[in-house]
Amino acid sequence: MPEIDASPAPRRVLVIGAAGNLGRRVTASALAAGHEVTAFVRSRSTFEDRWRAPLPPSLRIVEGDVLDRARLGAAMRGQDVVVSCAGNAFDGEGFVRVFDAVASAAEEALGPGGRIWMLAGLAALDIPGAGRRGLDLPGVPRVYLSHGVNLRRLERSPLAWTLLCPGPMFPAAPASRPIALRASIDTVPVATPNWIGWAPGLALALFLKSKVPVLTVTYEDVARYVVEHLRDETLVGHRVGLALPPGETARKDGWRPGRRAAVE
Repeated sequence: MPEIDASPAPRRVLVIGAAGNLGRRVTASALAAGHEVTAFVRSRSTFEDRWRAPLPPSLRIVEGDVLDRARLGAAMRGQDVVVSCAGNAFDGEGFVRVFDAVASAAEEALGPGGRIWMLAGLAALDIPGAGRRGLDLPGVPRVYLSHGVNLRRLERSPLAWTLLCPGPMFPAAPASRPIALRASIDTVPVATPNWIGWAPGLALALFLKSKVPVLTVTYEDVARYVVEHLRDETLVGHRVGLALPPGETARKDGWRPGRRAAVE
């Protein structure tokens, strides 16, 4: 049967880019679930400043540059799962370099079948019933083309990979309730109308843009989803899309396609 990590069995989990917005939440969620967590960060002091609480004694911190394959590979050895939140998804070629560095280090350190989660944007998903990805639509910012390059990089990898493709993410409000996100494999997690199969590219792009409010999710809910499915075998070799429950919407202030929000 497919393995889903909802059990209390601890895993050794390496979070790359653990000082970032999503990385901190994945680290916190994995610790709360009882996993043995190593945080790979460029600066320990930056991580400590952003953590804003005493560091758990069970958390191991490794400093290093993600482009230092030897340093990164050493941190990966012995881990059950690697979760990479490294790089800036709006950085084009820079994001490709970081992505390739992580994948290459994992292939060497973990070997074939090594479990890894990596990150892209929702434009890397297929539109259900349309036979096209968001990346292929007119008007999509060129910065997202790097996500297609990264997907092709994973598709030729022997790793047991999952590419997480959320929409805009923002911090949860204090004391807000956790939300069980809807998930889809390889496609945008929304229902599509009957006309979608013959719609021109511009209409598909407008349709996808109209669905952003249901695809805007919190870092905390995304992190929780990843930790609950760390070794879910049904997700290996696939992209995963996430959406709010039916009837719910959200908005990330300052977000525009292809641009990083001024305030995260």
